[in-house]
Amino acid sequence: MIYFIVNLSGGGGRAKRTWRKIKEAIKEYEDGIDDTIDYKAYLTKYAGHATEIASKLSAKIKTKDPDSNIIAVVGGDGTINEVLNGMDFKKMSLAVIPTGSGNDFVRGVKREQDTEKVVNKIIDADMNSELNEEYFESIDIGLCHFDDGSKRYFGISAGLGMDAIVCKKALTSKLKKVLNKIGLGSLTYLAITVKTLFSMQDTDGELVYYVKDYSGKHVETARLKFDRLIYSAFMNLTSEGGGVKMAPGADYKDGKLNTCAAYGLSRFAAFCKLPFLTAGKHVGFKGFEVSAADKMEISLGEEFTCHTDGEYAGEHSHMVVTCEKGVLRLLK
Repeated sequence: MIYFIVNLSGGGGRAKRTWRKIKEAIKEYEDGIDDTIDYKAYLTKYAGHATEIASKLSAKIKTKDPDSNIIAVVGGDGTINEVLNGMDFKKMSLAVIPTGSGNDFVRGVKREQDTEKVVNKIIDADMNSELNEEYFESIDIGLCHFDDGSKRYFGISAGLGMDAIVCKKALTSKLKKVLNKIGLGSLTYLAITVKTLFSMQDTDGELVYYVKDYSGKHVETARLKFDRLIYSAFMNLTSEGGGVKMAPGADYKDGKLNTCAAYGLSRFAAFCKLPFLTAGKHVGFKGFEVSAADKMEISLGEEFTCHTDGEYAGEHSHMVVTCEKGVLRLLK
């Protein structure tokens, strides 16, 4: 069974055009096999609605064969994040037809972006769900444990500080809406980043790394104390914010997350290094910490803005991030 969760408000009108193409592709497929495709479509109406839809669908499905129940997200990275936080990974798999301005998830996992090709693959997978490994693969996702007891999954990244503030501002940016209409929405992040860099407050803190030992218990391996933290990003994929290569060495199937933290830099020095950060050439630079671990814990001197996949996740001074290895079944 295919369940489409569609965010028609994304991509400056692109989502509506994409949804029309999807229905046309389904009709063409049906004409070719002289049969009907079994699917349902749900249109999101407000922030958080995709999470509610995915959660209700998961509750109704009885079988624990994820490859026979596909959630197909028609939207951007934010809609994908909402679905990840509602779906039951043991019952459902994920497919994505991107309509966002950044589409960091689809690009990061190197998936097809042509609408008709993706639709045909989704239908093929649904009709041949017994051929699991031909159509699906298991990938890692991240999980944030916040200081208030709440949790959030993420597919691309989680972060606090500058990148989170940029994401929060971009959600309501008039500039983004204008640039989306001409296909340049990702430039929004760069413009807001420069402004935020020179206006935000920094803080001191500590970052602790853990790996699992032979018994599966997390053991501390390193501890970093820092001052004047600008941001810390925890990456499952290489890039966020419309293609900024925070962690060029990240691998979504290695059971680890990569961190990229910037600290102890003057604002002018940080500004001068932005082009290197965008291109993923910052590794080894003074003031940048880039490492990998199964689990990371960050404690700050004051609350910082946080995000998961660009979605605002509150203000927090303490956060634990873990890699959930291979829990998501994703259409190839």
